[in-house]
Amino acid sequence: MQITSYKSGDHATLSRLCAELPPYHNLCYPDFVDYYYGSTDSCRLWMMQDDSERVFGVVGVEKMPFSTPDGDVELGFGSNFYAFQSGAGAFLFLHWARECDFGIQFGGSEDARRLVDHQKWTRLSGIQTLQLNAAWAEPPGEANWRRAAKLLLRHSPLRTRVDSRAGEMLRQGGLSIEAVPETCFTSDMRVEESAYAVRFNPGVDYLNWRYATDLDFVRYHVFRLVLNGQTCGSVVLNEQPHRVLVSHADANDPWVLSQGIFAALAQVCTGRMRGCGVMAVSSCPVVQSALTQAGFSVRSKGRDIAIGGPRKQPGFTTDTSQWLINFDWGDNGLRAPFLGQSRLESTRAAA
Repeated sequence: MQITSYKSGDHATLSRLCAELPPYHNLCYPDFVDYYYGSTDSCRLWMMQDDSERVFGVVGVEKMPFSTPDGDVELGFGSNFYAFQSGAGAFLFLHWARECDFGIQFGGSEDARRLVDHQKWTRLSGIQTLQLNAAWAEPPGEANWRRAAKLLLRHSPLRTRVDSRAGEMLRQGGLSIEAVPETCFTSDMRVEESAYAVRFNPGVDYLNWRYATDLDFVRYHVFRLVLNGQTCGSVVLNEQPHRVLVSHADANDPWVLSQGIFAALAQVCTGRMRGCGVMAVSSCPVVQSALTQAGFSVRSKGRDIAIGGPRKQPGFTTDTSQWLINFDWGDNGLRAPFLGQSRLESTRAAA
């Protein structure tokens, strides 16, 4: 047995892997896999194979750089963790945890959550999932009656006009903040001094890889935040059919951050998208309060983060009110169905 990484364009291996996966699984979409796992050393898909190249298990790891009061750390975000044979999962899990300073799990399947709990990873709570209108995903293969119910609710006259509400919050916010569309990140859009003790803090190259605006399978909108003529941060929105995700938002002040989110939403949620669902996550009390004042509701089932690994437990604060947390970390915002993408067929029956 050996653990190898996926190479972009190796669709023969990907086909063997997809034969073991449920239909419409994320890894059955070659364009997504080639880009996310095969175009940078920051993110790899690790596979356990035998000499005949049969795949026994798989896990993706994105290496995410974070700033903390104790210095910079690299957290390995695990994704698409599957074991098809007893024992394979343990080896892949250990490989995941050893790839970075610590492993990080944000969401994840019940099996993956049980595994990290068994390893006594530290769980971080206090993270709210907030939504304006009903921000449903549209999983492929969903029952027709559920699709019909969502269609009716999406056309309800009670849905909030997102652009109007965002504009109203900007007028009430007291800041003349602008969200300027950009095709890519530049160095001056990175926040050097932050009010948050712990935050995702990658370089420009990383941001331009992860939130690229020219991809076929996902539609990202990148905005420069400008206050009083000075760049003060950035916002990235992920536009999907019928909903928008607040993927990434960073600014030098929590209030500026919340107002920057409204400024970006006011530009993307127009026309046919003005009544769309919007979803964000936050552990910052200021941002949480601003979003709820705008009409966002808090989902009863929130998300938590788990951090751990074979090294000693992380020494930086686990008080998430001091963290800057965004939803679209790892592959959270990269889920099937991808825009305009064909998939490899799975021979496994749907669950």
